[in-house]
Amino acid sequence: MSADLTPWLSLVTSEHAGATRFIAALSASIQGLADQRINCLALPGYFDLDLAEGQQLDVIGEWVGVNRELEQPLPNVYFSFDTPGLGFDVGVWFSPYDPTEGLVNLPDAFYKPAIRSKIQANHWDGLIDSAVSALELVLRPYGLGCFINDHMDMSMTVGVYGGLVPNWISGLLVQNKLSFKPEGVHVNYVTPSVPGAPLFGFDMETAVISGFDRGSWPIDLGVVYAGSGSGFGIFSFGGSSF
Repeated sequence: MSADLTPWLSLVTSEHAGATRFIAALSASIQGLADQRINCLALPGYFDLDLAEGQQLDVIGEWVGVNRELEQPLPNVYFSFDTPGLGFDVGVWFSPYDPTEGLVNLPDAFYKPAIRSKIQANHWDGLIDSAVSALELVLRPYGLGCFINDHMDMSMTVGVYGGLVPNWISGLLVQNKLSFKPEGVHVNYVTPSVPGAPLFGFDMETAVISGFDRGSWPIDLGVVYAGSGSGFGIFSFGGSSF
């Protein structure tokens, strides 16, 4: 859509305002500049993370330091009926150009949360609470929450609770696309083996960690997302995992 030249043409003095050919020549000269001004003013909106899509997200991802191409394919993420974690709103629709072994390029719906998480990581102050808040930007829309347990031995556990974890989120966590960890620290990603239940642990009774009869044995998200359906449990004692 062409820019309205009225504000500019109104600046023409009365001596020339009635000269039809002069106004036509002036309009032809400044129309492109006026259009370019409109485009420049609109440019920030094109890269608003809430509104951006496609190549706009690629540019934002380049700015913040995360791309939609995955180092390893994400298996078990394509939509499937009657398969937990792969149904409507969580499964990825398979297209004719996708490899059968797994997803290699994040669609916009999954790439945008990864960008949000990376932005938070770029401003991370190193505290556990802020890392949890940032990760929950991705988890909360699916009714999930998380906690981080620092074992003080260069390892930490991220527990995701509240329901069934979509496979694509498990994959991004395991591939460190949603990573909040100090350099050199090993991270275990776990979730309750019974979706929605608290994780099992001694000497603690909360909505997140609970003992016998309520707590659910933790399973490794990396193994679950890889397709085996169960993983090595990380035992919890007194709120610390081993």
